[in-house]
Amino acid sequence: MHKHIATLTCFLGLAGLASASPYAVNIVNFDFETGGFAIDTFSNNPGVVPAGWSAAGPITGAFYGYFNPSGTTYANTNGSGVGANMSGPNVFYFGSAESGQGIQQVLAETFSPGASYTLTVALGSRLGANAFTASLTMMLYAGDTPIAGNTFRNTSFDGTFSDCSIDYVYSTSHAPLAGEFLKIVFLEENVISAGEVDIDNVRLIASPSV
Repeated sequence: MHKHIATLTCFLGLAGLASASPYAVNIVNFDFETGGFAIDTFSNNPGVVPAGWSAAGPITGAFYGYFNPSGTTYANTNGSGVGANMSGPNVFYFGSAESGQGIQQVLAETFSPGASYTLTVALGSRLGANAFTASLTMMLYAGDTPIAGNTFRNTSFDGTFSDCSIDYVYSTSHAPLAGEFLKIVFLEENVISAGEVDIDNVRLIASPSV
């Protein structure tokens, strides 16, 4: 697997083999609403790993978890407001996490030989907050084997979320991974000073082979 940094523009694509009908894979708390806040606030002291997710290794500090942003951070998000590409008023913020730290989820879905997968997440860029945008690495695993990954940075600074995607196209070298549980991993990278990453609306589409 090759991983490289992609500066937004982010992309959304589904490439690969001829396939049966694509379907959405179930992701627990994909929108970070379970356990989130009804008002404009955020998890702190202690930080919180969202329901359905686990820490990808320890997370430094006490400022990370649920974040219900206000309109001064993301457009149209005061109270229960929801901006474009979000799915509900809450997001996950990495906060005090350092480079290489983040969250993960092992799915009930298993790797299917011949299938292609597209993992998508909405990546935020806070209003005018140049110092508050680090990079996000997103990866898809089959068991303990990484099968797709990329690193993105949203530098729009316009208070919006943009979709970022990684695609996996089946390789016969991965046939032995049949039946391994799929795992999603999100890590903060390239943290400089007050670097920050916010994510929401995690989606995984599977396209079975014909």
